[in-house]
Amino acid sequence: MCSSDLAMIPNVMPALLVFGSLGWMGSPVDLAIAMTASVALGIAVDDTSHFLIRFRDFGGQWCRVTPALSQAIGQCGPAMLHTTLISCAGILCAYFSGLYVMTRFASNIALLLAVALLADLFVLPAILLTIHHTRNRQKEAPGERQDPASPSSPGS
Repeated sequence: MCSSDLAMIPNVMPALLVFGSLGWMGSPVDLAIAMTASVALGIAVDDTSHFLIRFRDFGGQWCRVTPALSQAIGQCGPAMLHTTLISCAGILCAYFSGLYVMTRFASNIALLLAVALLADLFVLPAILLTIHHTRNRQKEAPGERQDPASPSSPGS
């Protein structure tokens, strides 16, 4: 699985969780509710791409994963939070409409956006750390591991 496939996990996860919960509760999924997944996916992908670009810019691909994650969250986190809050506040105005379909659409999209934000701030960094640690373990074969106290070459 390549990095771009793994980066889609926090983007698809909100739809899986919310729609899975709707199915588990027996709530019907109509056209308006089904459309919310594509809208939330578009916003989640945008947040994820900004986060990954900042992560790369801060040196995340060069074994500086923890500081790069910290800096990326510090720079992108507030913007992602504000985007989500503004979008949720704007769409929740439709929650108070008299149309039942609009009420369900607004509440579902707000929930999807909130879950997408949490996934981008918690799941995505966890995935990046896991990828980094897995790649480091693969580079370091158990038989080739050297003790720091031993000389680096046999002839020394």
